[in-house]
Amino acid sequence: MEHQETKTEELIGLVIIYLFAFVAVFLGLFALYFHFTTSLSVAWMVKLLFVDLALMCLAILKPIFDITLSFIRDVLRQNN
Repeated sequence: MEHQETKTEELIGLVIIYLFAFVAVFLGLFALYFHFTTSLSVAWMVKLLFVDLALMCLAILKPIFDITLSFIRDVLRQNN
């Protein structure tokens, strides 16, 4: 029998994805705003944008991870 996600699990997954995406977009805009309005070096902006990139990757990879985990569950249940 396949594991069916409940509405709550789907909602929690969507909230996590949207939080990662929102924080990543906010950090990107924050970095660009302060880069143009202050005389700070570019190094801190690059570091912040790498954090931004990592958050966007997490937002993209979480659904792939969920699908893989669901597939592994189904395979293990079929073997038993």
